[in-house]
Amino acid sequence: TSQGLRILAAGTHNITCITSSNQNFTQSLDSTSYLINKATPICNLQILPSQIIVYGTPVNVTASCNTNQVNQNTYRNNILVNNELGINKILGVNTYTYAANSSNTQNFTDSSTNTYLVTVAQALNPTMLLLNNIQGNITILTTQTLNATASSASSNFQMLRDSIDVTSQSGLNINLATGLYKYEVFSNGNENYTSNLTGISFYVN
Repeated sequence: TSQGLRILAAGTHNITCITSSNQNFTQSLDSTSYLINKATPICNLQILPSQIIVYGTPVNVTASCNTNQVNQNTYRNNILVNNELGINKILGVNTYTYAANSSNTQNFTDSSTNTYLVTVAQALNPTMLLLNNIQGNITILTTQTLNATASSASSNFQMLRDSIDVTSQSGLNINLATGLYKYEVFSNGNENYTSNLTGISFYVN
């Protein structure tokens, strides 16, 4: 009995046709074999943005195949990152290799995508100096306290007063004797931020 169009799994299939006998015809039987090869899935890997980015720029990776009969795995530097798909991810400064593949199944061969490189470069490292919440030179009375607060994008900085390291005084209220003082802030950066040796400087009078 004809069953119409059917999609068969990959492999060898034996098809047998049998007709029964009747008043005018004898019974007939015919058999043949068909080999259905496995299909090759088409898998895609998309990375936004790609190539060279600056630290702090999120990377978003998506991956998909044209069939739900295969499981696709995505790797960054040979580490499985399926749980990061579709999520904005901040990566440290480095060069990363992304690749995806799908494993062999009953109906599909294994498949792999091209590899993609993402290079994360160091970000700029601006510094900030506030003198009594003012970003600039200030004049205070000897009876007033001074609060010099320093910071940098890398959170790694050095605050100097007349070339003496006073980083530990950042954010504290202190009293100074009468005089002219030069405050400076520098940063050596870190693995994700560039150094900023130009820094910023203001005066307290």
